[in-house]
Amino acid sequence: MPPALRKEFSSAAGERELVSSMVDKRLLFEEAQRRGLQKDPDIEREVQELQERLMIRALLAQEEKRAGPISEQELRQYFQANPKEFITPEKVQIERLLIAVPATASKSDRAKAREKTERLLAQAKRGVALAKLAASVEGGAAKTEVMEPFAKTDSHDPKLVEAAFALKDAGALSSVLELNGGFAVLRLVARQPESPLPFEAVRSKIETKLDPAHRRHVFNELLEKLRKPAEVHVDLATRK
Repeated sequence: MPPALRKEFSSAAGERELVSSMVDKRLLFEEAQRRGLQKDPDIEREVQELQERLMIRALLAQEEKRAGPISEQELRQYFQANPKEFITPEKVQIERLLIAVPATASKSDRAKAREKTERLLAQAKRGVALAKLAASVEGGAAKTEVMEPFAKTDSHDPKLVEAAFALKDAGALSSVLELNGGFAVLRLVARQPESPLPFEAVRSKIETKLDPAHRRHVFNELLEKLRKPAEVHVDLATRK
């Protein structure tokens, strides 16, 4: 029983409802039998189709168990043949100084905010820390943040990503950027080069990726084995 239903029927009232439902279901089934509905051709056909599906599913599960899991050799072969799939992408970590500008700000106010950010950048180039510069801005309009390392494909403002990855050395500063929340200056904290992931770290991922093909292989092998002695011939011409 799903956890949500188990919780619903855990109380005394819920247990009574569950038992009552089971009894009602059994009474309805017995009444259907009494009326001979088990002999209805449509029901017989659906029962037959359900039985076939369940038995085929059980057969395939049995064959998959007999065939065993994907071999270690297959997993490692895929790992070695597709090295680009298993790398940690290059990442950068930046400190961002942002002067917030409301979306409704006038052109004049935006221009003033840009000029203020340009002055802060000039001071940063002389060695003043971004956090100290942000603290000097009245009204708390400027804030700094050391962002978590991110890759080019992460969900950040594209202009921020482009500017961040253009910074080559730790401590390098960007030009003033106009972002969604205002005007910003970036400082490169660190750059992490791409690096290969070890096999054990991606083993389960490879198993998941290869599993459908492995199942198809087991299925096709079984069909081939069954078809040979069966001598099945399909003649579509007889249907015309």
